[in-house]
Amino acid sequence: MIRYCASTITSQSGETTIKWAKEKLIEIDPIQRRLSYEIMENNVGFKYWVATMQVFQINGDGEGGCEIKWSFVGDPADGWSYDGLVSYYDSSLQSIAKKMEDALSSN
Repeated sequence: MIRYCASTITSQSGETTIKWAKEKLIEIDPIQRRLSYEIMENNVGFKYWVATMQVFQINGDGEGGCEIKWSFVGDPADGWSYDGLVSYYDSSLQSIAKKMEDALSSN
C-alpha cells in the first residue's frame, strides 16, 4: 500500500509551502499495535527513511490510556538540522494524536 501525505507549512513571514511524501506500508502488526513505513518519494529532502509507530498501554490494565511512540531510521535530510527534523515530526505527531482524540470523543 502506498499513500500520499502532505502538510502545509506557514513561515513566520506568512509564506506557505506544501511538504509531501509518498509512503509505502512495509509492516503492520495488530497484536503489537505497530506499523512501519518507508518514504518512497518526497520534497522534504529524505533519501532513505523508515519509520515505525507503535501504541503502548500506559497501565497494564488498559485503564490508564496509551502512548504513541514514533521512531525512525534514515539518512540526514537535505537542509534539515536534527533539532528541526525532530520538531517537525513532534508537531506532526501531536496533530495526529489530536485528530485521534477528536475522532474518539465525537463517537
